[in-house]
Amino acid sequence: MEALDYDFNLSKLERVMSGAGKVAVLGHELERRGLKRTIVVTGKTLGGSALLEKVTGAADARCVAVFKGARQHVPRSSVHELQELIERENADSLIGFGGGSPIDTCKVASHPFLEKREIIQIAIPTTLSAAEYTCGALSMMGCLAFSYCGSIRQIGEWLLSFGALPLIWE
Repeated sequence: MEALDYDFNLSKLERVMSGAGKVAVLGHELERRGLKRTIVVTGKTLGGSALLEKVTGAADARCVAVFKGARQHVPRSSVHELQELIERENADSLIGFGGGSPIDTCKVASHPFLEKREIIQIAIPTTLSAAEYTCGALSMMGCLAFSYCGSIRQIGEWLLSFGALPLIWE
């Protein structure tokens, strides 16, 4: 058996916060980084739930838009819609709220902007995926592997996770 031979580059994950009530620190985290124009990115299930209000409320006036169009497998159409919203709102940050689809949608949509400016990404995962820890994304647009996708932060909100389970598993 041959030994594995590969290279591995760590993502630019800067901070992981976990525990009940952590979503409440979202506004402080945005302020600490000087972020003023954030878009919350989610799908239709969480986008229609009361949990979304916890996230947008914590972001307060810094939340300039909510994108509820994240879909499974990160289709090109949803990525383009989010890119247009990023441009229109001049967003400086994205908050991926949900599972791997919204979090990966943030990564793929922000990639073309990175040559001009940094778009900070914050993940609030509600599933047991690992999208919040990686910097690459797989989408219907093809395999996108990139080593830099802006600063990624994760706020592990277990209370939101448990609240989301009935919505997801109905």
